[in-house]
Amino acid sequence: MDGASAATTEARESRKPLWRLLVAARVELGAAALWLALAAGLAAMTSRVVDWYVMTDELLYERLAISIAQHSSPLPQVHGELIANVNQLYPLLLAPLFHDTLVPSALQYAHVLNAFVMSSASIPAFLLARRVTQSTPLSYFVAALSVCIPWIALSSFLMTEVLAYPVFLWAALALQHAIVSPRARNDVVLVFALAVATFARTQFAVLLVVLPLALFIHHFAFARAASLAG
Repeated sequence: MDGASAATTEARESRKPLWRLLVAARVELGAAALWLALAAGLAAMTSRVVDWYVMTDELLYERLAISIAQHSSPLPQVHGELIANVNQLYPLLLAPLFHDTLVPSALQYAHVLNAFVMSSASIPAFLLARRVTQSTPLSYFVAALSVCIPWIALSSFLMTEVLAYPVFLWAALALQHAIVSPRARNDVVLVFALAVATFARTQFAVLLVVLPLALFIHHFAFARAASLAG
């Protein structure tokens, strides 16, 4: 009996770290649950899309995804010919869906995936809002608002905006973190985030210009605040 009691006590003790970890991360888990709920609702709508809206662009990214699946190469190719396309991250994401799958079925899977990918922007939106405002309720509101917007309709398209939207917010989060907490690790994360953002959407290379401007403004603002406080 004593042995059974000791084993039960030991089992309870072994579960404590996991329980404490879940309690400590309850706010973040709430944000993840909000994302999954919003994504499921969005997927219920995008899964009904069976046709093209912007046919030329959507067919291009479909062809790029099929090329990656068939040739196991990340290079942008259409009918075996290399093309000038830097926005290759989205076709890479779609490629597994078109591997040994008929196009109509793969297209439906892609629309469901789009819902989860684009709505995942709520996670970096939540984290960024929480860091800036220090308000959990407001951060949840911002996370929900980041999905309940008119351009979330783009999740029904096979367009780079689907992935570019959450990637941009992750890059903005990395930029803010690197500025307010300057250390080598944060700088490396920022460089990686900017590279990923550029491959998601070439226009995001403008963030390379925003970075030094943000650093200058942040330094100037805090230097002025310190001088006024002194």
